[in-house]
Amino acid sequence: MIPVSGCFTCSLSVLGLLVLLAAGCSDSGGHPVGATVSDSSGVQIVINRSDAPPATWRMADHPEVRIGSVEGDGSDVFGFVGAIQYLEGAVVVGDPMNARVSVFGTDGEFRFAVGGRGQGPGEFMSIDALERLNGDTVAIFDRRLQRVSLLSLGTQAIDRTFSLNGAAGGDPELLGAISPDHLLFRNDEIIPRPGLSRQSALVVRASLSEGTVDTVGVFPGMEMYWVEVDGEREIGALPFGLTGWLAVGEGVFAFGSGESVLVDVFDPQGRMVRSIRTGWTGPPVD
Repeated sequence: MIPVSGCFTCSLSVLGLLVLLAAGCSDSGGHPVGATVSDSSGVQIVINRSDAPPATWRMADHPEVRIGSVEGDGSDVFGFVGAIQYLEGAVVVGDPMNARVSVFGTDGEFRFAVGGRGQGPGEFMSIDALERLNGDTVAIFDRRLQRVSLLSLGTQAIDRTFSLNGAAGGDPELLGAISPDHLLFRNDEIIPRPGLSRQSALVVRASLSEGTVDTVGVFPGMEMYWVEVDGEREIGALPFGLTGWLAVGEGVFAFGSGESVLVDVFDPQGRMVRSIRTGWTGPPVD
């Protein structure tokens, strides 16, 4: 059993944190604090000062609520917590081990559960991500079935499903909702080549209402190596190698290549609208 406790805050990738800070900490003119903003051919350039005060984050001393039981076989006993989504008035917990999604009140009281292992309607083979959509709707992504199920907290049931049917690649990852009707997915190309190579990451946009999937763009992925040692082939991710980071916000998504301290921000169609940079050049090298 894995109890869930905390203040309903989610962990953020470094990329997501950079985007949120750049977008959320602004002065009266709407510009990020400690930054200079300019325009280049319609693309907003944001350069953060190296002497800007750092953001301070602190966990609460005590959790606001604790969800889950340590024993028993009810829906509040989790085999493994794969995803958590917080909505106003509800906490939604995805449990891949039991192929179940459980919903609790913000006071920790169990409300209802949906799911069960299988491939039929309302069933799951895996629960890999939860994403809040409009109102009380939560998207549940099943990576093995490449299927999105839309859970209504109002009806306490799966209202409908959306199948990717391989359109997002062989092993897609849900990045997030870029709008109430559109989800972004990422699929990393894993085609090693002799020597060193950098893979590609395909980003697609799925429309839940129209049932369509469109390509948004292809971005640099992770670096891999392929070497022959004593006649044996060794292939893997390059230790400390570059990788591409993607994060989704409301109406935009951001990409960082790892090659520099720079994050590019794109609209839902894949057009770059902002470039977030830092004035920090690193310590001097003698």
